[in-house]
Amino acid sequence: MKSALVARMGRRVITGAFVAAVAAAAVPAHAIVVYDGDGASPVGIQNTSAAPNGVGSYVGSINEGGGVLVAPDVVLTTLHLGASVGSTFNYQGQGYSVDAAEQIGNTQIELLHLSAPTGSTGVQLYTSNPGVAQSAILVGYGGAAGSAFDGNSATQHGFNWTTTSAAQSWGATTTDATLYSDGAGATYLGYAFQPVDGSSIYTGGDSGGGMFVDDNGTWKLAGIAWSVDGYFTQGSGDPNRAPDAVAAIYDVAGANLFTLDNNSQFVAAGGFQHGYASQIAPDAAAIEGEIARLSTVPEPASVAVLGIGAAFLLGRRRRA
Repeated sequence: MKSALVARMGRRVITGAFVAAVAAAAVPAHAIVVYDGDGASPVGIQNTSAAPNGVGSYVGSINEGGGVLVAPDVVLTTLHLGASVGSTFNYQGQGYSVDAAEQIGNTQIELLHLSAPTGSTGVQLYTSNPGVAQSAILVGYGGAAGSAFDGNSATQHGFNWTTTSAAQSWGATTTDATLYSDGAGATYLGYAFQPVDGSSIYTGGDSGGGMFVDDNGTWKLAGIAWSVDGYFTQGSGDPNRAPDAVAAIYDVAGANLFTLDNNSQFVAAGGFQHGYASQIAPDAAAIEGEIARLSTVPEPASVAVLGIGAAFLLGRRRRA
């Protein structure tokens, strides 16, 4: 497995936020931006219609990001959103209070238990490791594409990020066949944002949303939105300059941008900007174990029966 998070661009933008072990930094993600080049100049569109195959029905919002239901009362999200006991998961117009929260292993995945069940059964987990590129659907919350991003160039190379919105949006992509690592053992599914109609990428506010893949006709959760390649500088790559604003960029090299390499040296950025989702498969068993543990609460009817039994035994002891 290749540690490509470090290898690709050095610094990352956490789409909800990126971790230091990857390299130097990352930028959080917001709404899914989709490339549309049919007009005179490319625009970034936002699909706010219902996501295909019903996958959007598993996704809600929390702390300016997203979360995915994997059981009626269990949500997976990303750590950098800072969800905790007392946070509110918003799902289909209703708020659900979080009464337990925990990190899954050494990953950026956070599991939340809700104080009351939702109307969703929750999505199944994808437990296979990708050996080839796979079609995927991204679902998240955030702002639409902003103004044109030129970088250090006279030509548009992407779209500036905007503020988050309350609207759920989606986009389609194809994952890389390669897995990525943050150096701490956690793995990620990556995909490229390209100047091809329909190509998509996370932006600020998409963190915690879902990446779904088709497993023999059943759409399952393969990843939780984490971050994108980010914080590029223009011109000389002067290390004393503050990072430029992050953007959804479909031609990093053409924008004449610089980024930090693994040795914290500024080098010319190249290739396509990538988005990353925390991979579910390596920790699927642990997640399913926690779902089972949190669900082992007696049904109200069972509790009543237990109460009656206890009273009966108490009565017998008193008579004895």
